[in-house]
Amino acid sequence: VVSLMHHLRKGSPIIFLPAFDLELFLKLIQDHKATRAHAVPPVVLALAKSPAADRHDLSSLRAVVSAAAPLDGAIEGRAAERCGCIVKQAWGMTELSPVGTMVPDNHLKPLSGTVGVLCPSTEGKVVDPETG
Repeated sequence: VVSLMHHLRKGSPIIFLPAFDLELFLKLIQDHKATRAHAVPPVVLALAKSPAADRHDLSSLRAVVSAAAPLDGAIEGRAAERCGCIVKQAWGMTELSPVGTMVPDNHLKPLSGTVGVLCPSTEGKVVDPETG
């Protein structure tokens, strides 16, 4: 949902794969000169560690957004190095319509290893699960 809504809002093309294939994913980024990729942590891990990433030109990427599960800050940093762009995390759920936190594109510090800050018009509360 986030991927679709973001690209509709920006008026940019979006490419969906019927099933994930790393080589095809990288080839499509290269061929279409994609500027943004929304991915789950295992895909970001592949960007960070797979030799396949070195065989493709990913220089068009400006941002990789990871969501759906936590992403280790070291992996985030390694993927950013290899792709030459910011790699950031977001958190949300359908009930939030759909994003709760994200690192904004214009944020001066990437907040590596975090899911960012609350989105505009969103309230949050930190609660100790033991004491409520």
